[in-house]
Amino acid sequence: MNDLTADIQALLDNDRAVEDAGGSFNTGLEPGFIPVRLRGIVASFKDFDKWETYGLCYTALKRGNATLAEIQSIAWREAQIKPDIIEMRMTDFDKM
Repeated sequence: MNDLTADIQALLDNDRAVEDAGGSFNTGLEPGFIPVRLRGIVASFKDFDKWETYGLCYTALKRGNATLAEIQSIAWREAQIKPDIIEMRMTDFDKM
């Protein structure tokens, strides 16, 4: 398992642990809490439009508003899109 895969697995494990404790998404805070900087990404994956969603993610990634691991975790959680697909799409945007 490479470092990125381990980081993603840690995020997913944390998601499950927080849910089990009555919280949500990578926080030990109140149930339903999603950091403001990630809310647009979560909403975009819930109402998935391929290029609009990936464009939003790429912009957030480049501005430092989200990490690749966070985007991958959200994508898997909300739309069951595998982490390697997200990484590939972000690489595609780098090439544009």
